[in-house]
Amino acid sequence: MDLLAERSVIFRILSNLSFGFLNAGLIVSTLLVYLTGGSFVSGTLHSALETNLYQESELVQMMVDNYSVWFALPAIAVVVVSFLAPHAD
Repeated sequence: MDLLAERSVIFRILSNLSFGFLNAGLIVSTLLVYLTGGSFVSGTLHSALETNLYQESELVQMMVDNYSVWFALPAIAVVVVSFLAPHAD
């Protein structure tokens, strides 16, 4: 289903690029949380903060610390695009 079928080609390309970036961020942040020993179920990341991967990379720190933001952004983007899509009556 193409929500943006009636929009310009540039708008559709930009929306697909942004959805791809947000989904890649979600996948990478989820993998990093698991690789650093964190848990989504218990909500604790204290063991994740002791790993070498977390301590050596600022990008990993940012992705792990803000994993809830990376989780929410793709869903927020879908809601925003659904409001922008034309409604058939």
